[in-house]
Amino acid sequence: MQRKLVELERRRTANATAKARAPVARTGKAAMLSDFASGRIDAPPANHPTGGTAGETRGQYITHRITLPAIAADGDGYSILFNPHYSCANTILGDATGGLGSPTSFPTISVFTGVKSSNGINGTGSVTLPTVLAGQYATDGTYGMGIGRGRFIGARLRIAENATSANLGGRVYLVDSDRALVSFDSLPTVGYKYSTVADLQNSTFNTQTTTMNVVTGKSEFRFVPSTAADHEPAELVQWVNTVSAAGVTATSVQNQDILPPLGQRASHGYTKALLLFPFALAASAVTFTVDLDMWHENIRFTPGASTYETVVTVPHDKYWFSNPSVIAANVNAIAAIKEGRFDRGGAARLAAGLVGEFAPSAMRAGRGLLSRYTGGGSELAIKAGKYLVSGGMGSGMASNAQLDYLMSH
Repeated sequence: MQRKLVELERRRTANATAKARAPVARTGKAAMLSDFASGRIDAPPANHPTGGTAGETRGQYITHRITLPAIAADGDGYSILFNPHYSCANTILGDATGGLGSPTSFPTISVFTGVKSSNGINGTGSVTLPTVLAGQYATDGTYGMGIGRGRFIGARLRIAENATSANLGGRVYLVDSDRALVSFDSLPTVGYKYSTVADLQNSTFNTQTTTMNVVTGKSEFRFVPSTAADHEPAELVQWVNTVSAAGVTATSVQNQDILPPLGQRASHGYTKALLLFPFALAASAVTFTVDLDMWHENIRFTPGASTYETVVTVPHDKYWFSNPSVIAANVNAIAAIKEGRFDRGGAARLAAGLVGEFAPSAMRAGRGLLSRYTGGGSELAIKAGKYLVSGGMGSGMASNAQLDYLMSH
């Protein structure tokens, strides 16, 4: 009897001690760049790692509000074009000692009007932007663009349509690849060349399509690095061309990472654009407000006369640190987001689903319930399956075409 009492007392004491212990705090999942890409967070994480670089850096935030004027003719549209790597500064520049064949100053961010399916993404006009946007660095026509190292972290375009409910909406083509949209010809006609709208509209490899929100008249679009190399800081060059000899007889060779032929890979070139075609007719005089936000990290030296530039434009305020496994996780998640966020292939709104915690299990359950794809079943099971798959894809119900695509992939 006494033994039993002792044993009971031991158990009571042990249980009391266990209950008195403070609960172990569970830390939440650290935000990743893919969370920004999917819309889960409002800005990229401040401590996004690199794949193999460590050292001093400076965070850079660029912002500007753009007003898109009313279209001049029915069917007209707009384009917003930018160079993700070099948009930390206001322009790219060519070394003028290369003679007439040297690239002239060209904005790293441009907005064009009068864009049609029958012309180039530069349209027939443009929206005048400040020479240097808030947060951007300035280049120097004499000394170049400013050398150093940098990387593009992300960009966000928030578009609001200034119209009545009857005129809301527009078709959007998001160009988010690594192919050159802008090039430069030294011969026979010197000047910048642009991709045609028709080529981009027909290219499922480079372009994804969607529509603006026709209920609110507001939509948001985001750009982030795609490959592991894109997450890595890369060189900021002084000029976009190389000059083989001095004087007006010199020849100029464009940097093929920045200005290769149109459609070729441009790892540091003009590869990102948004094309917008309003549904409203020109007579409706609809305008748009675009809020542009862009994030970079860099160590950049102010252009100067010294061969080896030594004046840092802005001192560092943080450090790059290497974590290849986190970069790999981001690359995988961002690829899934890009593959499914728009209409291509019918997998609309897959962005939120594929990086969500419960989306994979919801979609698996939905696939199981959608027995009409595997040999018949009740109408209730089919409806439940549609609901679960749609939930895994994000907000809203999926169409039969979208479900067919998911069931076969």
